[in-house]
Amino acid sequence: MENFKISFGGKLKKYTGSATEVTIPNSVKSIEKYAFSDCEKITSITIPDGVTNIGRIAFGGCTRLARITIPGSVTSIGESAFSGCESLTSVTILNGVTNIDNHAFWGCKSLTSIIIPDSVTSIGKSAFRNCKSLTSIVISNSVTSISDQAFQDCKSLTSIIIPDGVTSIGKNAFENCKSLTSIIIPDSVTSIGERAFENCESLASINIPQNLKNIGKDAFSDCDNLTSITVPDGVKGADFLNFLDCKIRKEVTASDKKLTNNLDDVNALFGSLIKNSNDNT
Repeated sequence: MENFKISFGGKLKKYTGSATEVTIPNSVKSIEKYAFSDCEKITSITIPDGVTNIGRIAFGGCTRLARITIPGSVTSIGESAFSGCESLTSVTILNGVTNIDNHAFWGCKSLTSIIIPDSVTSIGKSAFRNCKSLTSIVISNSVTSISDQAFQDCKSLTSIIIPDGVTSIGKNAFENCKSLTSIIIPDSVTSIGERAFENCESLASINIPQNLKNIGKDAFSDCDNLTSITVPDGVKGADFLNFLDCKIRKEVTASDKKLTNNLDDVNALFGSLIKNSNDNT
């Protein structure tokens, strides 16, 4: 206990030890901001059941931390809680966590996969940004929005299924996910933000959801291998700039119409009824 500074109410303020494997005492109920920040020797940490909160930058900069299990008693993973944990390969988030805050796992360059449990309702801005080794993600069925830059620069991500119930995909949410070959966007999505899928250069096809009302500027621009777009009945339209520099090689399909090999046809098909970023200025 001598290496743990714990205040009234079980608040862990600071770890002062130098061990490589750390077990947090059972008396701890909250891991406060900066508690383990820049503890570069730590390779693993055991968080006990009973901890309810992981504070801002609590483990930020723990560059050798390789694995972590977040117990179901935790409800919130704070802003930048694990940012810069570049050796982190395994994260287990148990059911009970409801919020993954902004930048929570930003720059965890060795993280290869993540399962987000159904208890999670909110994924913050840039939560998994620049997780360069991340190849797969399972997103909670309870999530209703994917925030701006949430998975930006996840360059090894190959596929993702966005669950029914998500209504919005934020700006730059999947920008520069250069290995992404497929994505399923459910009909619950009504808004896709600016540059949401920009420079997803391996993306071969997309489906435009039935209830979509707004596509931001450049949402799919520079998707060099995009070969087909499927637009269901009822979609009002989209701006040509959303598909700028997409080398559409096969066809754009809308209902029983097929338009091929001509980006001007994309603009004619989508029209301009869906607002872009300039519509409100």
